[in-house]
Amino acid sequence: MSSIRAGGAAAKSAESIAKGLEASGHEVPIEAVGEAGDPDTGLDFIVIGGATKWPGATQETRGVLPESEIAKAEEFGRELGTKLVTL
Repeated sequence: MSSIRAGGAAAKSAESIAKGLEASGHEVPIEAVGEAGDPDTGLDFIVIGGATKWPGATQETRGVLPESEIAKAEEFGRELGTKLVTL
């Protein structure tokens, strides 16, 4: 099982990656970083999202993710899930 921890602007990316992982047969709970306790030792891996808004952030990394980036995140999840199955 995998776990995704996300908060704020990273939540949409987390949801998209989880959707891709689930499409390849993985169970993927999503937890808010601020509410998540210690990681479950039975997890295969954890995906942790990072902030997109901070002082000095470039315009490319600031604000709402475009649909093309959301699609890339979902595809990343599918590819990652497929690789995990073959390990």
